[in-house]
Amino acid sequence: MADQSDIWVLERAFWLDSPEFCRSHMAQEALIEFMPPVGRIPIQDLQARLAAEPQLSMVEFDEAEESDDGCEAVLSYRAAGWGAELRPVVARCTSRYRREAGAWRMIGHQRVPQ
Repeated sequence: MADQSDIWVLERAFWLDSPEFCRSHMAQEALIEFMPPVGRIPIQDLQARLAAEPQLSMVEFDEAEESDDGCEAVLSYRAAGWGAELRPVVARCTSRYRREAGAWRMIGHQRVPQ
């Protein structure tokens, strides 16, 4: 089983940390789908696309559920995030992780606006 606190800390960091952090914690073949107008982001374009998006300063998760077998984990939750210049971002999210060399790597993420 995954250490639940570690994987949720990692998930939160994907929302709040730098584009470099995000890219360095993703599998090479990760599939990322954000809310329109961003849409699907090819992994090779991820850092540039995230750098162009307004940065969030706070995010809250609720309705959180996790399923894992120690090698892969799926997180499902509702997120509400805020930044200095933004109206709240509210979305239903699903993230999938795979353990590689002892560390969790994101292999998929989808956000659906709420």
